[in-house]
Amino acid sequence: SIAALGGATIALTANSSFASNTISGQGYIALAAVIFGRWNPVGATCAALFFGLAQALRDQVQLYSFANAVPTEVFYMLPYVLTLLVLIFTAGKSNSPSALGAPYEPGKR
Repeated sequence: SIAALGGATIALTANSSFASNTISGQGYIALAAVIFGRWNPVGATCAALFFGLAQALRDQVQLYSFANAVPTEVFYMLPYVLTLLVLIFTAGKSNSPSALGAPYEPGKR
């Protein structure tokens, strides 16, 4: 439900329509935000804001004159490269929840 609202927001604000590549890797960035936030809701929110700023920077940098010397694809790679760099340097320090991947059984702790 909340994920659907997020997807609809992206589809309607990005280009007013949905195409097969509208979301293009945002789920991986969301997983990276959870890992970078150390599986904590506040940390994941801060990490999501960090990655969101990287995507906003991608759009803003293209407005300046020096951006004409660099191919547009380099700016579109920026959030994904930043995501990989953050995961390379921080993923080993993050401890996932012990119940991750275990099936849920009601009444059992």
